[in-house]
Amino acid sequence: MQHDKLVLVIDDDPDIREAISDFLTMEGIGTAEARDGSTGLTYLRSHRAPGVILLDWNMAPMNGAAFMSEVSRDAALSQIPVVVVTADFRASQTARAQGLSSFLMKPINPDRLLEIARRHCSADEVPQQSPPRRERL
Repeated sequence: MQHDKLVLVIDDDPDIREAISDFLTMEGIGTAEARDGSTGLTYLRSHRAPGVILLDWNMAPMNGAAFMSEVSRDAALSQIPVVVVTADFRASQTARAQGLSSFLMKPINPDRLLEIARRHCSADEVPQQSPPRRERL
């Protein structure tokens, strides 16, 4: 299966970002990484839209709630699927109250991660497959 869209991984923990990106890249899915919500917004405003955003909810300086507040104000950005990634059950409840319904609990189940990435990043037909890429911000 070929993938023409990236997964944007927004997490303040560099080890988590790297682990997710390494895994997805090995599976043929390109990634871009952002260290917090504000860096993620900068990426989104200057690059082609990713297939899905994996968003850590508890991070600084811009957390998941603040990021989603900014995204909701932009018609184009608000169309990008967002999956909240958290180890905090209370955070998933807060995110759910804000209208988000997709979650990955830490520790992340690799099969579930791959299913989400494939669902949002697959291309029906891509003329030529290029190797997955990885961007870090």
